[in-house]
Amino acid sequence: IATIYPQPHDIPMDRVVTEA
Repeated sequence: IATIYPQPHDIPMDRVVTEA
């Protein structure tokens, strides 16, 4: 399952895709 969600961290993109 790939979940896309906004990141409050110091990531140069506003979204990350995590495979769970």
